[in-house]
Amino acid sequence: MDSSQLEKIGLTKGESLVYATLLNTGGDTAGRLAKSAAVSPSKVYDILERLCRLGLASRTTRGSRMFFSPTDPGALQALVKTKKKEIEKQEAELALIMPSLMTMTRSKRPEHDALVYEGYQAVKAYYYKTLDESAGERLVFGARSGYPVSKSAQYFFRNYHRQRIRKGRKLRIIFNSDLRGSGFAKDYEAMKLTGVRYLPQVTLSSIGIEGDAVDILVWTRETVVLFVLKSREVSRTFRGYFETLWGSAKP
Repeated sequence: MDSSQLEKIGLTKGESLVYATLLNTGGDTAGRLAKSAAVSPSKVYDILERLCRLGLASRTTRGSRMFFSPTDPGALQALVKTKKKEIEKQEAELALIMPSLMTMTRSKRPEHDALVYEGYQAVKAYYYKTLDESAGERLVFGARSGYPVSKSAQYFFRNYHRQRIRKGRKLRIIFNSDLRGSGFAKDYEAMKLTGVRYLPQVTLSSIGIEGDAVDILVWTRETVVLFVLKSREVSRTFRGYFETLWGSAKP
């Protein structure tokens, strides 16, 4: 069998190689197991001891020599179940202390901060994080991608807005007027809790205001970058810009 499959359930590379060798040979001395598994003879005893503690191997003495044998592979199922219970216990413990951890984090946050998120996964994580942390209306203007957005990104934004609406979060968005009548803009016009207007500008980035943060999203041919400014004063300033633009924009 491919020993790398055992690594996927939590065994180390050395443990996987030695345990797979035990299963293939039915058992042997530590020295021969080290040679068959292609692991260092100086490490094989420690590996075998760990496998014994995990219930995946057993040892017997034959004359003056020690032999190691594999236990029933069903022990792997018991091992995974034990790990699952440990993870569930850790999740429960984390849920208990998370409120205090969040309080500590907020108390240490600077009044002004600037962050950069580069790459689709990093940007996606930021947007989902705001859904959990912020409860106010999101404002966006200059919404027009400079380059075509991938299908995976389009799927993400659809899912993001479904979650936003489910949470009762409002959105007002000002598109560049060249998007008027497009399927993309019509999707937003049909969304609940969403206001859409248009201005005759052409931009390659969009600006969002949410809570005390302002985020600037830039798509390029190679990647996506999100610049986030966290400042109550900056947020208030951009809110003022948005409201002025909203008053001039056309439905």
